[in-house]
Amino acid sequence: MNFVDKVFNINIQDIIQENPKKQYINIGILPIKYYHYVKINIPLGFGLQKLQERYYPYENTVSHIIGFVDENGNGVIGVEKQYNMYLEGQKIFEKVYLTPYGNLNYTKIPQNGDNIHLTINETVQSYLHYLLKSTLKKHKAKMAMGIVMKPDGAILAMDDVPGYNDNKYYDYTNYSRIKDMPINFLFEPGSVFKIVTMSSALNSGIFNGHETLWCDNGYWPVFGHVIEDVEDNKHKVRSGICILK
Repeated sequence: MNFVDKVFNINIQDIIQENPKKQYINIGILPIKYYHYVKINIPLGFGLQKLQERYYPYENTVSHIIGFVDENGNGVIGVEKQYNMYLEGQKIFEKVYLTPYGNLNYTKIPQNGDNIHLTINETVQSYLHYLLKSTLKKHKAKMAMGIVMKPDGAILAMDDVPGYNDNKYYDYTNYSRIKDMPINFLFEPGSVFKIVTMSSALNSGIFNGHETLWCDNGYWPVFGHVIEDVEDNKHKVRSGICILK
């Protein structure tokens, strides 16, 4: 019993007492590197069963992008859900029979799922994850998120913290930890949106960028919330060109 407790980090006596009517009890997953050692030393009454399931080596670093599959192998969120029909492969129940010549004949051969190649750069993603964790700790924030994108729109990195380990998704009851915040969270775009509003105004023909605009001292109430200028020096009026700068 001590061997099983140590290898699986459990208390087997407690598990048996909690499941008195079960004939078989699943006591955990064993990493493949320990398989042969445990197989030789495991005591009577215990056995090992080989199963295939998803394992995510990057864990928290890229979990919001990859997502995870449930116990039935179905994608629940992220890339796993979006491309589930391509990743899961073709599930077929095979009929196998022996020919008079001793050969095995298969009616159908199952097909593996497709591979998907992302634009995510492993080094950039890892560094972004590190920066976000450091920022979260430094400012004692509730959440931090970031996206690194190439000029052509390819996403090199995307992450938010605190995140989750997609190998242990069942440990997280708070959905906000699992949700991909950079593409789902609502926030004020701020100055990066100036180019959109300014382009629209210039395109209208009634604004040339040099007119004076009322800035309301840097405060603007919207539906019960106040959007505030990040600058300490609030302005009553500014020209369109100054605002764009």
